[in-house]
Amino acid sequence: MPLLEGREIRRYFGPRTVLDGVSLVLERGERLGLVGANGSGKTTLCRLILQFDEPDEGSITLAAGARVGYLSQDPELLLTHSVLEEAMTGFEQLRQLEAEFGAASEAIGDPYLVDDPHELERRLAHQSHLLAELEAAGGFDYEQRMLATLGALGFGPGDLHRPVGQLSGGEKSRLALAKLLMMGCDLLLLDEPTNHLDIRMTEWLEGFLRTFPGGAIIVSHDRWFLDNVCHKIGELEAGALTLYHFGEGEAKLPPPDDPEFQESEEGSSHYGAYTHFVRVKAQRREAEWKAYATQQKELRRQEEWIRWKLNLRRQSHVAAARSRQKMLDKIERVERPADDLPVVTLNFEPRSRGPNDIAELRDLTFGYGRKPLFENLNLFVRRLQRVGIVGPNGCGKSSLLKLLLEELEPTEGVARLGATAEVGYYHQEHRDLDLESTPLEEIRKVVPDMPAPQIRGFLSRFLFFGDQVFRRVGSFSGGERSRLVLAKLIIARPNVLLLDEPTNHLDIPSREVLEEALRQFQGTIITVSHDRWFLDRICR
Repeated sequence: MPLLEGREIRRYFGPRTVLDGVSLVLERGERLGLVGANGSGKTTLCRLILQFDEPDEGSITLAAGARVGYLSQDPELLLTHSVLEEAMTGFEQLRQLEAEFGAASEAIGDPYLVDDPHELERRLAHQSHLLAELEAAGGFDYEQRMLATLGALGFGPGDLHRPVGQLSGGEKSRLALAKLLMMGCDLLLLDEPTNHLDIRMTEWLEGFLRTFPGGAIIVSHDRWFLDNVCHKIGELEAGALTLYHFGEGEAKLPPPDDPEFQESEEGSSHYGAYTHFVRVKAQRREAEWKAYATQQKELRRQEEWIRWKLNLRRQSHVAAARSRQKMLDKIERVERPADDLPVVTLNFEPRSRGPNDIAELRDLTFGYGRKPLFENLNLFVRRLQRVGIVGPNGCGKSSLLKLLLEELEPTEGVARLGATAEVGYYHQEHRDLDLESTPLEEIRKVVPDMPAPQIRGFLSRFLFFGDQVFRRVGSFSGGERSRLVLAKLIIARPNVLLLDEPTNHLDIPSREVLEEALRQFQGTIITVSHDRWFLDRICR
């Protein structure tokens, strides 16, 4: 029996159909990447699988006894616990079993059992049964495995006794992920699991999932992660789920002469389930439009012939026209393919050329307190170069950008930008946005003389329509704030971009538009990012 099976699932919200006949099967050992535009039904489907909600039609069946674990983007943790205490709450059943085994082992040593062999045999059988259960549930090394998992996700020995209430949002997410991975679930539902993970942590998670014996459904905007982990991609679009399988036949790069996927400086040599999905979907889309266009052309030709015959007004011609019309009425029409959803429009155009020597770090040392984050760092950046800065969380990547901006002072050495460099800075936490202002007011801060109608037209390129330009920024989602920051950068027209995690909060279509705009940018880019797909596209 499959681990998970969904048949003809339908879910309605008022007059709107969110899921329309969705079916899927997931076996043990399979990993499904779930993608789709915001509002396409990904969260709705996960809630149905978790049995938080019931489908209006259809059914969802889990294998008997299967345990389901869910990683949400807003995990619920007990703030008064220490990191280690909270991590171990997932082992309560195992610890109870361990205690019962210890008690059973002590009971065997009762001296009175010498005279009662039947009772001794019963107690030995009970101990053996508990031992088998304990080993099946993970044995006696669960504490060591949890410590190793916490370490892999960035919690060192000094973090284990920190109160959960003192952790950042990213640290809480990593703690929730560690708990979930060690709970012995059969099916994992992971909602953006690589958020707040650096590249090393993400690669560790990829290795864990590739050897995970259960099944996993992964909602993620991390395309490289989906490529490395998933066996198939499921796209939710217009209420329907389309599955794209990635088996042994597809698990290879297309030939170098394939015009749709060439290994060159313009494309990526990375290929996996997500890349395969993009390629196959584009082929299907092209075939759908071609079939639609071909039929429409033929229908127009036939309709013109019918009109011509009718205009002749002779009985034989009219009869032929009516016969042809009956034939046309019986033809099954090819449905017009759905239009692509609107995406942001980005175009970075520098106001001026800028200097040849963009940035210099010379013998740079910096840290908070006595321990330096980095020492004797040297880097020279020339005009039009693209520099990607990577490293584990907390190593000083964001601080490096702030040193270049002179928001921080070096402990030793020099950090400076070229004299005529016009810098645009993307802060990963959007601190340059006033939460009480509106998008219209934010753009006016950059171009105070621009008329309101022109600003509204400009903001529409970033999907801010109608009254949205008058909404408080504080009411926006992370993705909406990211689009507004990009709008401010573009209208400022800098010749140097300092970008701190620019793809955070952006959906996949917006990331693709940003990447293409940056590839066309005639300026210099220094970016901090954990997004390997983004780095591969921009910093090659």
